[in-house]
Amino acid sequence: MKNSLLAVAVVFACSSAFATEGYEKKYFELPKSESADLLKETHSLKLESEASIQTQPQRNDLVLNLFGGLTRPRYLTMSGNGVTANYDFGAHNALALYSGQLSFYPFAFKWGKVGFAASVGYTYSEYYFTAPTALHILPLEFDVAYRADMRSTQWVIPYLNVGPQAWAVFQRGADQYNNSQLYKTLAATAGVAFNLSRLGIYKARNEMEIVLQYKRTFSQTTDAYDLTSNTYQLGGAVSL
Repeated sequence: MKNSLLAVAVVFACSSAFATEGYEKKYFELPKSESADLLKETHSLKLESEASIQTQPQRNDLVLNLFGGLTRPRYLTMSGNGVTANYDFGAHNALALYSGQLSFYPFAFKWGKVGFAASVGYTYSEYYFTAPTALHILPLEFDVAYRADMRSTQWVIPYLNVGPQAWAVFQRGADQYNNSQLYKTLAATAGVAFNLSRLGIYKARNEMEIVLQYKRTFSQTTDAYDLTSNTYQLGGAVSL
């Protein structure tokens, strides 16, 4: 009996030793790999090429401007219903002009951006002839636009606009003075925008600007009208 138990113990011990040795060899022997060079691996990382790290978001080139300022055309004669009203703007104060302008710059070059701009303005003034009258003037304009926006850090941005312009004039007052006319002109605009976002003054998704601009209107000179004028405006802009 004792011999049988001893034989079983010896067989169990040998089997356990063999199984453990095989398991260790099969599952716990790790292959040797080449030693890592941390300095080499650091230099091999190209984080600057990752779009999510270095690429700045695309700026929208659609810009909305709102302006307030002064303009002074030379003279205008409105005739209708047997009544003539002569407006000599040089003898009066300059007209307050408010306008909105939408600019789109789809073409970008190293020397700036080129696109288009459309604007509409409004001015109101009152006069007295044989009866009181009021003039509502809406300058309408469509331009070819250039914006000298050449660097993402540039915060002073000059721009130029040139294009046809039309003055829609509505005379209102007593019935005999009610009249309207449309006058064709040309306009050239020079302005400068101060980008508050690039200065770090305003931080938001849309860039904000303070804008100063000068506009010269070129008009035909006739006995009835001469709308040649200088317009000075101050406003703000936001990229959409």
